[in-house]
Order: sequence, then structure tokens, then C-alpha cells
Amino acid sequence: MVKSTNRPKYFSYSGFDERLDSLRADVIVVIDDVESLEKEFSERFNMPVRYNLTNTRGFSLEIIGEFKGILPTNVVSVAKRQKSTFITTLQLAHLSDRFELLYNDICLLTDQIILILLGKIRPHFGCMYKLVEAISIIDMIQSFAEVSKARDYIRPIFGSNTKIIKARHPIIDLFGQQKPIPNDIELCKEMNVILITGPNMSGKSTYLRQIALLQILAQIGCFVPAEQARFRIVNEIFSKIRQHDNLFMGQSTFSSEINHIAFILNCMTSNSMIILDEICSSLALATSITETLCRSESFVILATHLQQLTSIGYIYRNLANYHFDIIYNDKIHSDIDNDSINRLHHFQSQIIFDQIKEQNTIIYSYILRPGICKDLHYGITLASQIEDLQTVVELAKCIAKYYMRKKESIINQISNIPNLLMKRVIIMKSFCDLIYDISNSTMQFIEQQRIYLENFQKRMHQYWTTSSSHDDDDNNILVESISSPTIENN
Repeated sequence: MVKSTNRPKYFSYSGFDERLDSLRADVIVVIDDVESLEKEFSERFNMPVRYNLTNTRGFSLEIIGEFKGILPTNVVSVAKRQKSTFITTLQLAHLSDRFELLYNDICLLTDQIILILLGKIRPHFGCMYKLVEAISIIDMIQSFAEVSKARDYIRPIFGSNTKIIKARHPIIDLFGQQKPIPNDIELCKEMNVILITGPNMSGKSTYLRQIALLQILAQIGCFVPAEQARFRIVNEIFSKIRQHDNLFMGQSTFSSEINHIAFILNCMTSNSMIILDEICSSLALATSITETLCRSESFVILATHLQQLTSIGYIYRNLANYHFDIIYNDKIHSDIDNDSINRLHHFQSQIIFDQIKEQNTIIYSYILRPGICKDLHYGITLASQIEDLQTVVELAKCIAKYYMRKKESIINQISNIPNLLMKRVIIMKSFCDLIYDISNSTMQFIEQQRIYLENFQKRMHQYWTTSSSHDDDDNNILVESISSPTIENN
């Protein structure tokens, strides 16, 4: 067998052609002669020696290790490379020429034989394609049967809606170190949009991929990993899981994802399935895109960190909000129901679960539940587990508290708007009455009106600086305090 050669190898069965067999026998003789020289020089130098064959030098002998001996006189070339010495003798040069001639003859003869075979096979290419297709289908069915039987998959049925009970991710189910936690999937005409919120690493992206993979498995004829499965047949699946910039097109990440979403919106139909992981970074655009999808009949599954998008569910009743549970270690036995704990114990390693409980961290339950994710500062909790970021985390907590207080202040101001409007109405009415009385009064009452206006100004200042905790009482007091005295007209 030829070592270290970059030449193409031509294979055919022995006995196929006598001339080809004869040429191969001559090649074997040449290789045997080279191996004899290899053994001879190894014994002479008492060092390991091996032969090499390259396109440029032909056959050469490689002396492995530091060689300090005297080379024989029949050596015609010497080359040193690192700790090896490459030598070529006259006999090796003749063997290289002989091998080159034999190799070329074998290539020419092999090409001729292949052309003859192709001429005989060409009329039967149609049968060959059918044979390949039949073998492919058999292989596919065999693969479906093997994976479905080994993992307790079930046969899906098809209808007008999609409903999967305790669906599992097929790849994690096959190759994961632990059992995947199953979740339900339900999409119908009346509820065709699902919006999923939750912290990073809670399972949103995995859930989106799971839905797409199960839909593909069902429509290609395979069983699916679930307890019950009903699918609506879709004519295409549009997805945007991860988006990056496009250097070749000169597009930023934002431009690239907007172009991707524009393509989806232009091409989607009523029988499409759309899967979007983080619609875009703009809240206004994300809201508009979500509302556009809500007005379609496509099955849409969205995952987002933008909590504001969840309020779209109050406007469009075909949007359902879901979230993935996260469990803080100090809330394991208080805020989480027993069903979640039992599912965690069943599907995750008990040792890992107990270790996590002892740490000051959070547990990802990977359980999908209806409603909106209420944990707003999970990023700070995750970052606090890294010791080198403690200073940054403390600053982040202060910033978060500042913005939360600011948000609460704005909410309180908004909630006080009705009372504020009522106060302004009362004041304007009192001013109108006061102006009317002054315009109809005589000059002898001017001093009386001046005193009244001074008292009115003091009462207004006192009223606006007092607490608004008793708005109804304040309004009554305001009416009494700003009512003008009876002015007699002459």
C-alpha cells in the first residue's frame, strides 16, 4: 500500500480487466522494492526509517531523529526538515519513474473502463433514480419507526386547530442528559397568537424550536414526542430565532431583522405558522408588528422581553399571554404550587435540585403557565451569581429602585388626574361667580372685595400644598372656602 501520497486513487474489483490486474501487479513489485530499501537503510543506520511518496520528489526515505552518521555514496539528494532527514538514492529515483509510468497507465485504463460502464448504465438511469428513491423512502420509514418505538412517540392527527398535550423537544428527548420537561401547546382560530415572556435561559427559545420541529415531524409522517397531538396543516413556517448583522449587504442587526420581518409579513398566509424570538428592539415597531399579526389568521408564537407588549391582549382577544416559571430558592415551598415542585422532582435530577436549593440563586422550572411574567429584575438576580460583578450589581439595584420609584410616581400622578380635574372645575366656577359679583357691585364694596381676594389667595395656596388623601372632603372644603360673600348692590 502506498504511504503519504496525494494522488487520486482508482478503485475497481480485481479480475474485472486482465490488463488492469497486470499493471497493479507491477505496482506491487515496485512497492515491495521500496520497502526492501526501507528495511535495509533502517538496519544500516540502526534508526527508524520509512518511505514517503510525493508528487514532486517521488519516493524518498525519511530517517526519523537526529542523524549524524555517514551517508552511502549512492545518495543523490539530502534534505533536513525539523528532526528528520530525507534522502533519495539512484535506485529510488528509478523506482519513482517506474511507478509514475505504471500509475499513468492505470489511470488511463481505469478511465476507459468507467466510460464503457457508463455507456452500459446510461439507458437504465431511470431505474437507478427510482431505486435510489425507493431506498431513501425505506431508510426514512425505518428511521421513523426506530425513533418512534424507542421513545414512546404517538401518532398525530390533523384538524383545524393545533393542540399538543405534554409535548417534548425531540432533540433534547433523544440526546439530552436529562428528561425534558413537557409543556402543552394550543392554537386555534379564536386564539391564534401566543405571547411568551420570561427571563433569559427560562426556555422560551427552546419552546419555539420545539413547536416548529413537532410541526415538521408531523407533516413528514413521523410520530411525535407527546401524550396527545393534533395539528393544523400549515403551508409554510416562518421563523426568526436569532438575527445578526449582514456585513456583505451592509445591514446592521436592526436593519437585518426588520427586513426579515417585512418578508414574513408580505408572504404569510392564513395557513402559515410564524415563530418570532424577540420581534425587534423598538417597542413601537414591536407593538405594531404584533397587532398586525393579531389581525391575521396565521398561527403565531412570539417570545419577548418587552413587558409592554402583554397589554395587547386586552385589545385583541385572540392573543394569549404565557410565561415560564422561575423559582427563587427562598420561595420554593411558599409561592410555587405543589404541581410545579412534583414536575421538577420527576423530570430533573434530585441531586441537582437539592444543590440548587442550598444556593442563593433561582431555579428554572421550564414550565409554561398562563399569564404575564411578574419578575422584572431577573437579570440582576442572574448577574449577582458572578462574584466579579458585585459592584456592578449593587449599582444596578440602586438604578432599578430609582426607576421603580419614578414609575410609581408617574402612576400616582395619572391616578390623581380625575381629582385634579374636579378641583379645577370647582375653582373655575368660583372664579366665574366672583367676577360676576364684582362686575355688579358698587365702588363702596371694593375694599371688601380686596380683603376677600387676599383671603382667597391664601386659601388656594394652603389647599394645593395640603395632602390629597381626602379628596372628597377637600373638595367640599374648597367649595365652602372660595364661595364669595354676599354682595349687596346699590
